[in-house]
Amino acid sequence: EKATPLTLPEAVKDLPYNKGLEGIAVIPQGAPNAGAIVAFGESESEATPGVIPGWLIADGKTRDLGLTRTSGFDLTDIVALPGGDLIVLERHFSMFLGVAMRVRRISAADLDGPQPMNGTTLLTAGMAHAVDNMEGVAVHRDDAGRTILTIVSDDNFSALQRTLILQFELL
Repeated sequence: EKATPLTLPEAVKDLPYNKGLEGIAVIPQGAPNAGAIVAFGESESEATPGVIPGWLIADGKTRDLGLTRTSGFDLTDIVALPGGDLIVLERHFSMFLGVAMRVRRISAADLDGPQPMNGTTLLTAGMAHAVDNMEGVAVHRDDAGRTILTIVSDDNFSALQRTLILQFELL
């Protein structure tokens, strides 16, 4: 299919420097909001304290979304599941506590509900686990029909960080 230009909301300009659009997903066919693009910034902005701003873009119209930012986690990626739910990957870094990651699930119904959304935390992992600078999430169905989440880290070409690939079955 031929690519077409997408007009972004003016509020994207309000996202903090180097914390622009971080997660972008397309809702699959057959799901509520099918074909819509969902995009979120990395973190809260001055215009949205405590909320990571996002947008649902469909048929030339844009609707504001928001994801409650908690415990200092920033959004690093999102992926849409076949039924229209979103998986949100988040990371946290602290000089004292090190790195952590969190995975939340946002239901398809929540996209059309009151904002900001919280979702359900599926996983939180920190320094006691094999995590690092977790940056990307993908979803696929394996040969047995299981839904598999694949999460990858970015070592930023640093000797202090690792490149990791983690896989989890989504139940």
